[in-house]
Amino acid sequence: LRTRSGELWVGTGAGIWSCSGACERWNNPSNVQALRRAAIYSLLEASDGTIWIGSEAGAYSYDPRKSALVPHNTTLKLPRRGAVYDIAQDGSGTLWFATEQGVPTLHPKTGEKHAVGEPGTRRGAVRRILWDGHSDLYLTSPERIVRLRRGTRLYEQDLTAASQLSSVRSVALSADGTLWFGASNGLARYEPRADQFTTYFALNSISGLALEESGAWLGLPDGLVHYKTGAETCRSGGASAGADRDSCQRVVLADAPAG
Repeated sequence: LRTRSGELWVGTGAGIWSCSGACERWNNPSNVQALRRAAIYSLLEASDGTIWIGSEAGAYSYDPRKSALVPHNTTLKLPRRGAVYDIAQDGSGTLWFATEQGVPTLHPKTGEKHAVGEPGTRRGAVRRILWDGHSDLYLTSPERIVRLRRGTRLYEQDLTAASQLSSVRSVALSADGTLWFGASNGLARYEPRADQFTTYFALNSISGLALEESGAWLGLPDGLVHYKTGAETCRSGGASAGADRDSCQRVVLADAPAG
């Protein structure tokens, strides 16, 4: 997470680390040591500057101005150490939490909430949540991709079959409004206006996904790949099962410093 003040926050399998500037020195943010042994799954800077943390130990908020770490599982009626995999904030300021028990919501300013099991709360395991910047939210789990479309009412559209993906592990939104999904069996691009998927099966077991103008960075079990939009064998014909992975710009990185 790169905060608006320029700090870089990194969630690891053993807590949170942050740095600023050229990142010559990493430190454990004040009062976040309570999570130093917890796996961190997601980091979000809310509109008011508060850092929201999803971890194996639950949902927490951290106010950098007060160095205050606050747990929220009790408020959301989650198990005391129930994992929170992802957190997203929509245009109204409401926070959405991806958990094994469902998708509770909380508005940090008004205090309005829909805890697990209450009316209006979506049930079932969810691993990733993404807001499209306009009106819709996308929820993914090992079994499903769901688009929550907002109009006069909330409409749930199941995109799983159309995507041809299984076990979606990552999702990202590009500058042009298209969504990208990384899964165990491939990579898919979704155009919301056309309601259409283009799926690429040459790249699989995608655990991480980040976008930039020239293409997508993909985390794979055996390394990092830069999928470039100009790589014809990766972009032609939709499901390009015969594409050569090396044409997708495999990148070898130097070992990063520990911790």
